[in-house]
Amino acid sequence: MRAWPAPAPAPSGAPTYTRPELSAAEYCGDDGQRIPYGERWGAGSPDPDSYSTVSHPERFAGLHTVAEALIDHLERAFAVTVRREQPGPDGGFDPPLLHPQDGVTALVRVIPEHPDAAPLSFAFTNFPGVFVEAGLLHTFPYPICGCDACDETAENQAAEVEELVLGVAGGGYAEEFPLGSAGETLYSLVSFDEGGTQTGWRSGNGGAPTTIPEERLDAAAATLAALPRGWQAWPRRG
Repeated sequence: MRAWPAPAPAPSGAPTYTRPELSAAEYCGDDGQRIPYGERWGAGSPDPDSYSTVSHPERFAGLHTVAEALIDHLERAFAVTVRREQPGPDGGFDPPLLHPQDGVTALVRVIPEHPDAAPLSFAFTNFPGVFVEAGLLHTFPYPICGCDACDETAENQAAEVEELVLGVAGGGYAEEFPLGSAGETLYSLVSFDEGGTQTGWRSGNGGAPTTIPEERLDAAAATLAALPRGWQAWPRRG
């Protein structure tokens, strides 16, 4: 993986991102007691039945609001093209999603004007949730799971999607493919605050992408190989 120099701080007066206010609604169980999502299990282990239970998925509706706010910020701050698409009669899109999902109600593609900058696509689902495709070969779901055992909240998942999207736009995202004899995929994400200070780092090995058409993999491999310095920061407007 390449090393990421800290990006230059945003120019004075450049648009900044602010998370929209999320609903503070409370949710109750069958016993009428409030469910403390995000802290249900404390230091203990989840109830075994909770792994197969999804209660109150509507608590994630705020992720649609956050995704739209991020798209609006990207369009205001960066030189991009935004394409909004509805599913076709078969429920699919053209070009198709990397990993087609059930219940996708809309797709927004955000394409930087510079070819060395990684594109982003936001697939809105009726769960409700959002799948974000970053670059050419990786899909990130929000919520990551949604089951009661994982105990995710709209707030902590909003932080995750913001870190990904702003990290990609800031030039902190990298993809490698193919790796090893199995042709595996790998991504890395370095996140920065608006002053250019590194705030986090993570990576993931996606294994061999067996469900992606070969021609799409070949095209991705050629594109990644041709990037002289990997994915770069998005060009800013003006």
